[in-house]
Amino acid sequence: MRLRGTASAFLLLALLSACGGSNEPPRSEPATTAATTNALTPTPAAAAAAPEDDLKTAITDYSAAYLTGDGATAYGLLSQRCRTVLPLSEFAGLTEQASDLYGNVKLESVDVEIDGNQATATYTYAVPSINQTDEPWLIEGTRWKNDDC
Repeated sequence: MRLRGTASAFLLLALLSACGGSNEPPRSEPATTAATTNALTPTPAAAAAAPEDDLKTAITDYSAAYLTGDGATAYGLLSQRCRTVLPLSEFAGLTEQASDLYGNVKLESVDVEIDGNQATATYTYAVPSINQTDEPWLIEGTRWKNDDC
């Protein structure tokens, strides 16, 4: 059984500016410009983490859909190859069974290894029987898809 879930993180950036009533001429560049620019410009480390974050989000989304019986959503997170092997009607039945057996069990850990457009994921739950080890994932278009079928 393959599970995907949504792991979402939200970043809120607040930019504050002050207007003064000073008689001094306006500065051509505020003193905070460099700090503000650096805060908004992703560092190489942050840019490199994006594929991992995207994959973990896809896994979380898949897991949540699969375990709550949302077959259509989980099916949309399968690779094209898997969708040709497994019809939606059959897959939806599997998600309904998973929902009946496990309900909405939360992910406890997610570990991924990415190699270009392919990856493997190992993730665990409070119910060890549904843990996933070295599950194959790949990028189709711009999204990670579960390729374990």
